[in-house]
Amino acid sequence: MKTQLRDDERVLYIAKKHWIVYLLGLAFLGIFSLFKSVWFILIGVGLLIYIHLDRRNNVWIVTNQRFIDEWGVFSVNSKDVPLNRVNNVQWMQDPLGRILGYGTVEVQSAATEGAVVAKLVSHPKKLATVLLQAQVIDTQENLMQCPFCKELIRKDAVKCKHCGSILVPENRMEQTPQEKQETFQLQQSVVEKKEEENSLDKENEEEKLFERRGEVWRPKRF
Repeated sequence: MKTQLRDDERVLYIAKKHWIVYLLGLAFLGIFSLFKSVWFILIGVGLLIYIHLDRRNNVWIVTNQRFIDEWGVFSVNSKDVPLNRVNNVQWMQDPLGRILGYGTVEVQSAATEGAVVAKLVSHPKKLATVLLQAQVIDTQENLMQCPFCKELIRKDAVKCKHCGSILVPENRMEQTPQEKQETFQLQQSVVEKKEEENSLDKENEEEKLFERRGEVWRPKRF
């Protein structure tokens, strides 16, 4: 990890590409060795080294403040999405990915850069789960209920974006235990809804995949 952490920021999880990426380098090395040429063998070895460096430098990091995507072998590139701007987290696995433990995680955000896609990542479900949990914790620490409309807003907000009420300091009082419980239940319902939508999207993707392969069984018509 090469991204500089901010104040009070801590790493929760780091994900890398699955070891299956090495199979591509080994396959090319085997093919090049058939030519019985030193140059072809060196090219295969170089490709294998490049894949190793790419796997080491291409990481996805979840912190208590943001989701970071790092990549680059000869250069350093980084893209991050604040947790409060993450709209949806979706993970997918094909049949082989289920067996070997790799898949794809797509993080959709409200940022102009669009979605961040982690392909061939190890343990995609764990990455998605940790990111959703970090988002809940971030919500608990930085959001509160508006004292007027009871919608979630940032604790440092001056004006409620839902009802338009002006939040003077005396209105931003500490939440009571009951209000904290209501806020927590609201946050949990949001996370459960996202997980349910993710599960439905995954089932639809698998059904479409099987339909494209002609593996869906349909009863014969008589």
